[in-house]
Amino acid sequence: MNLDKIFNPKSIAIIGASDDETSVGYALFVNANKTKHKRKVFPVNIKKKKILGHSSFASVLDIKQKIDLAVIATPASTVPYVLADCAKAGIKGVVIISAGFNEVGKEGLALYEQIRKISLDNDMRLVGPNCLGFIIPGIDLNMSFATEQALLGQVALISQSGAICTAILDWSIEHKVGFSNFVSIGAAQDVGFSDLIEYMANDKKTTSIVLYMESLKNPARFIEVCRRVSKTKPIFVLKSGRSAAGASAAKSHTGSLAGNDKGFDALFRQAGVVRLDNIQEVLDIIMFCSSKCKNVGKRLAIITNAGGPGVISTDSLYKHDGELAKLSKDTIAKLNTKLPSSWSKGNPIDVIGDADPRRFKDALDICIQDKKIDSILILLSPQAMTKSLLVAKEISKIKLPKDKFIFAVFIGGSEVDEGRKWLEKFNIAIFETPERAIISFMKVISVKKEKLEIEINKAKLANIKVHKEKVAQVINKVRLEQRKQLSESEAKEVLSHYNIPVLEYEIANSEADAISMSQKLSYPVAMKILSPDILHKIDCGGVALNINSQEEARLAYTRITRSAKTHHPKADIKGVYIEPMLRSDLELIIGLSHDPVLGPLLMFGRGGSEVELYKDISFVSLPLQIDDIIEMIAETKVYERIKGYRNMPGIDLEKLLCIIYKVTLLIQDFPVIRELDINPLSVHDKKATVLDAKIILQ
Repeated sequence: MNLDKIFNPKSIAIIGASDDETSVGYALFVNANKTKHKRKVFPVNIKKKKILGHSSFASVLDIKQKIDLAVIATPASTVPYVLADCAKAGIKGVVIISAGFNEVGKEGLALYEQIRKISLDNDMRLVGPNCLGFIIPGIDLNMSFATEQALLGQVALISQSGAICTAILDWSIEHKVGFSNFVSIGAAQDVGFSDLIEYMANDKKTTSIVLYMESLKNPARFIEVCRRVSKTKPIFVLKSGRSAAGASAAKSHTGSLAGNDKGFDALFRQAGVVRLDNIQEVLDIIMFCSSKCKNVGKRLAIITNAGGPGVISTDSLYKHDGELAKLSKDTIAKLNTKLPSSWSKGNPIDVIGDADPRRFKDALDICIQDKKIDSILILLSPQAMTKSLLVAKEISKIKLPKDKFIFAVFIGGSEVDEGRKWLEKFNIAIFETPERAIISFMKVISVKKEKLEIEINKAKLANIKVHKEKVAQVINKVRLEQRKQLSESEAKEVLSHYNIPVLEYEIANSEADAISMSQKLSYPVAMKILSPDILHKIDCGGVALNINSQEEARLAYTRITRSAKTHHPKADIKGVYIEPMLRSDLELIIGLSHDPVLGPLLMFGRGGSEVELYKDISFVSLPLQIDDIIEMIAETKVYERIKGYRNMPGIDLEKLLCIIYKVTLLIQDFPVIRELDINPLSVHDKKATVLDAKIILQ
C-alpha cells in the first residue's frame, strides 16, 4: 500500500484524544487541529462525549465517515483491541504512539506480535509503536506530540528515537532550519527506514535524507533501496550501539574481528550511505544540507581574516582527505589589486585582521569567478574593526553561480552572534568552528566519491565452473560425524572444488609417513597438526616450518603431535598435514562471519599470524556485487601494497577478485557454512595460493 494514507491523510482519528493538558492525547489532538488545511480530525475517547469542544466517539466504528489515518495513544494492553476495530473500520494507515511493547519484556513482546498479526492480516501500514509521530510541514500536518511545528525545508529526518527528534526540532527552530518530512518510527514494527527512504525518493520537496538508527530489519532491502535513492538524494546516518556484541563467541579470525559496528560500516558503504559519528554531526549536516546551494564541489577556497583559523581549517581539510583549490594566476593578480600587500598570496586567502566587509566581498567576488574553485569557506574571527553583521550582509547579497557553493565559520560568542543569525536567515550554512564546518563539507563531498574502477572480465566470472555435488559430499560426511568444524584437509578440498588454488599435500600418521611424504613433496616442507578440534594450530605448538631433512621431519612430527595432545587431550587427531614450503611476498586473509543482525559478512585484508594485531581489514555484506568486492579491497591499507609499492611489484587484481568471487559463490551455494577463514592467502610472483583454511558449519 502507498503510504499517502499515513503521510497525506484527508481524515484522521485520534484514539486516546484527551482534554487533559498533561496527556499525549491532548497534544496530538491540538497539533492535528493546528492547520490551515481542510482536514477532518475525529477524537476517540471511550469515557468522554466531548474533547475540547468537539464531539467525541467511543470507537472508530462509531465514526460514519471514511478514515485514512488512525493515531493510537492508549495504554499498550488496549492497542490490539483498538487496532482490531481500526481493521473492521477499513482504516489502512495507523500510527501507534503508545509504548510498552517489545521494549518491556515478554508481555510487551506478546502484544507486539498481536499488533503485527492484525496489521498483516488486514493489509494495514503501521508506524511505531513507541514513537513520537511525524510532522509534514509542506501540508501543515503535525501528527506528533512535539510542542513545536517544524519549519518547512528540504531535509527529511527519520529517527527511531523520539527524544532525538524533539531535541533536533528545538535546535532547528532556533537556527531557522526546516524539514520536508520529520518522522519518528520508534520500534518500526512495519514501516521502517527502507519504506520511508523509498517513499521520500518520490517527494520533490526532499533533497537529502538524515537517519538516526538503533536497529535495522532486512539489511538486504535497505542496501537495495539506498543504492537507488542515494544516486539522486544523499543519505546520512547516525547509527548508535557501536558494540562488538557476539564477537567474543566467534571461533575464527574473521568472527573475532567482525564486530557489529564494522558490519554496519560495510553495509552503509555498500548502500551509498554516509555515516555520521555523533549528534553534533547530525545537526551540522542538517544545517549544511538545508543551505541554499547544492552544488558542493571538492576544490575549496578559504577566505579568512586570521591566519590561525585558516591553518586549522587546512589541517582539518587534509586530515579528511580534502583538497585546497589552486588559485589561478588571474585570481592572484585580481586579489593583489583589492587586498593589502601583506595578504597571503595563496589559499587560504588571508585578507588580514583589519579587513572590513568590503574586503571580504571583494575576495569572495574574485573567487567566484575562478573556474578552479568549487566551494568557498569564509572564516571570520572577531577583531576591533570587524563587524560580523555587516560581513554577513555582504555574504548574503552575493549572487552565486549554480556551480559554486559558500559556507561560513564565525568563531566566537556574542560579538559574532548577530552575523550568524543573519546568515541562518538566508539559508547559508554557518558554523562555530572550522573543524565542524570541514567535517560536514567532507561528509557531503564523500557522497560524490568516485567508485574505484578496475578492469575485470565479468564474462569470465559468469562462467566459473564449480562442483557443488563434491562439496555437498564433504559437508554431509562432516554432519554425519556430528561435527561442525572441518579439518584443514576437508576445508581445502571444499575450496578446490570451487577452483580456489590450494597446495598439494599429504597426511602422515607416523614418523615413517612423515619422512617418506616429506621427500615426495620435496624439501623444504611445512607440517601442521590435523584436527577438526584444533582451530588455531600455532597456539598449541602444532606447526613446524622449513623442514629440510629426514631427521627434521621425524622430530617435527613427534614434537607437533605431543604438543597438540598436551594442549588438547580430548582432540580428535587425524594426523599431520604436510605441504611444500611456499615463499610469500604478501599474505592476505579472506573470511566469512555471521552477524546476528546483518547476516553473512565477507572480510578481506592483511593476513598471516598478525592479522588480529594490525586489524587492516574491511567487510562487505552479502549478497554483493563485483563493485562491492572492489570497494572492500580498496578500503584496506594493504591495497597500496597490492597495487605495487616502491620496488615491490603488485599482484594480479583480477585473479584476486576472481578468488574472492569464488568464495562468495561457495557461501551463497552453501549457507550452512557459518564461518570461513582463508589465512593466509599467500601471494608470490603474482600467484595466489591458500596456505591455511578453516570452515565452521552452523
